[in-house]
Parts: sequence; C-alpha cells; structure tokens
Amino acid sequence: MTQEDLWGALPKVESLRTPLVILKEQAELLQEKTEGLLVGNISQQQSGTQFVYHLSIIAPTLNNYTYELLIIIHDIGFYPLQLKDSQGNGPFNNFPDEEAYKQGLREIFSSEKNKAVISKLLTHITSQG
Repeated sequence: MTQEDLWGALPKVESLRTPLVILKEQAELLQEKTEGLLVGNISQQQSGTQFVYHLSIIAPTLNNYTYELLIIIHDIGFYPLQLKDSQGNGPFNNFPDEEAYKQGLREIFSSEKNKAVISKLLTHITSQG
C-alpha cells in the first residue's frame, strides 16, 4: 500500500541572499583583505522563533584574540531584521530590506572605532615577527 501525499507540491526555494549569506561573504572578504591575519567568525543561535548571529573578528596569531563586531536578529522571514554594533551603546536598529541591511553593515564596518581596532590588531600581528 502506498502512502497518500497530503503535502501537495512544495514551494521552490527562494533565490534570496539571506542575511547570513551576506555576513559570510563579508567575513570571507575580511580574511582575504588581511591575507588571513584577521578572520571573520560567525556564531549562530536560535532564540524562540528568531535567528541570532554574532560577527567577531579573530586574530589567530594573537592567541585567538576576539573582538565582537555586531549582532543580527531576524525571524523566519529574514526582513525586517535588527542590527547592532556590539561596541556601540545604542539600541538595535531595524532594517526593512537587503539594501538597508547592507548599508547598516557598511556603516559598522567603516566606523572610525572599528577601523582603529583593525589597524591596531594588524599592527600587533606584524610587529611580532
């Protein structure tokens, strides 16, 4: 006896670059741009119906010194999402779509404080040897 399919046709996978995919791309770019001296590391959690991602910069040659850069929270629908600079004192900011999210990332990545941290980490690493 064959089983009756009560599911019907399942929807196709959306061709959407998820917030995590974009974050992974940026983590890889950091590693490429610093020739592996700094590594972008993403940790993932789930809290209820929300997905939570933390992006940190790790300096492997400095005993894996870790600097948490940002936190992202979104539900199953991806957008809107919440983004927070981990080193800032402000609240989470809401971003309605991919373009706004990328702009939010750009602002955090290019902030003077975060650029200074990257510069100092690279200086520590290159002065070791």
